[in-house]
Amino acid sequence: MRLSAQTAGHGPDLVLLHGWGMHSGVWQPILEQLTTSWRVTMIDLPGHGNSHAVELDVWDDRVLDALVDVGPEQAIWLGWSISGMLALQLALRHAQRVSHLILLACNASFVTRTDWPCAIEPAVLQQFNQDLHDDYARTLQRFLALQVKGSAYAQSVLRQLREQFTQTNAPSSQTLEAGLAYLQQSDLRTSLTRLQQPVSWLGGTHDTLVPAVSAQAMQTLQPALQISTIDGAGHAPFLSHSRQFLSELEACLHD
Repeated sequence: MRLSAQTAGHGPDLVLLHGWGMHSGVWQPILEQLTTSWRVTMIDLPGHGNSHAVELDVWDDRVLDALVDVGPEQAIWLGWSISGMLALQLALRHAQRVSHLILLACNASFVTRTDWPCAIEPAVLQQFNQDLHDDYARTLQRFLALQVKGSAYAQSVLRQLREQFTQTNAPSSQTLEAGLAYLQQSDLRTSLTRLQQPVSWLGGTHDTLVPAVSAQAMQTLQPALQISTIDGAGHAPFLSHSRQFLSELEACLHD
């Protein structure tokens, strides 16, 4: 299994992992700024973007191994949303490859659990899964809208997401369902407590998919977690508040 990866810029290595349903093109609006100081590697997840031919029914350790196969020998890894969870697992499984972990709009458990209320209800993902069967295109458009809901500049960001989404192969229903199952089943709270690398969390105060309060809850599990919250941003702060996001990210990268 070989995933598609693109590298640009010069400097220390930084890996960017996109979110569910998207692809590496989503980083284009901030890529020029990052590549002035960093060698940036962008990887398409299985079934997404230029990794479209790599189909998996289940997201397991094969995904982690495939990511490190195309990643630098050692790098800072940034994962957005579902990819933050993958990067967290990767930081444990391949600790020598991850010098610093950055969780962007990511929760240790994407869905609520008995002792973890700071997440979305499991029924939301279950409904998404059903909706994919009923109306694939409409469901993806609804998901894009959820990423900007409550955010400043919501319509502008939504246009960017829609434009990026249409620039490459759309993920199949099988790929999207595998990702939803991964989100539903993964509880990485114990994994978070075991991290040895520096770890940072970036997110928006108006994120409806990953509540900002989840960062404080995660910090109780991993006291070393550094939190940077962007006021007024939703699930994609790197698009809605790019200048502030880049400033916060640079602070994390140089910490």
